[in-house]
Amino acid sequence: MAAVDLFKQKHSVAIRLWHWFTVIFMFASLATVLINSTILKSRNNADLAAEELKSSGTIITQEQSRHVAHAFSDIIWNWHKYIGYGLVFLFLSRIIIEFFQSKEEKVKNRFREARKLFKLDDENKKDYINYMIAKSTKLVFYFTLFVMATTGMALAYEHDFAFLEVRSLHRLIKNIHGIGQYVMYAYIFSHLAGVIWAEVVHKKGIISGMVNGN
Repeated sequence: MAAVDLFKQKHSVAIRLWHWFTVIFMFASLATVLINSTILKSRNNADLAAEELKSSGTIITQEQSRHVAHAFSDIIWNWHKYIGYGLVFLFLSRIIIEFFQSKEEKVKNRFREARKLFKLDDENKKDYINYMIAKSTKLVFYFTLFVMATTGMALAYEHDFAFLEVRSLHRLIKNIHGIGQYVMYAYIFSHLAGVIWAEVVHKKGIISGMVNGN
């Protein structure tokens, strides 16, 4: 396979739709985390709420101000939860889609192809390495999406299952979810950087391939 064609692959309509819906949901999820970590950070807004109410003649306790601040952040976390449901659906739909993919487009076959090319030693070796990295990190992405979906659902339904409310288990699940979140963000931005770099430097047509399929 010529090096220039490595990243320019056919994508079924189902995969293209799945890809762009996943992009939308991922960035929406990131937005909710950023909003609650900055603009609606409860610790900062609790003091702001107390000061604003004080200036209008209403005095509230520190505990009450925290409840006020949490009320706003809770709305965003609810959005985050619903977006998470969407990502769980997308993860499950990706598994279903895989069963109906052509032999050429199946994940395992493209990874197998990447391994085969990686072992070659010719003038295209650098492209083979980049191709192997791209396919390997995609597997990491799918695994991380599985971890995020699993831990996210556990956190969403922890009050329905007593064993999930055990403090040590809750903390473990929350930490794993948090770590997975950073891994996912790292993948998203490295993926974007790689695609833009390939388009600008090599003009491989990756973006158009994910839009029109070839």
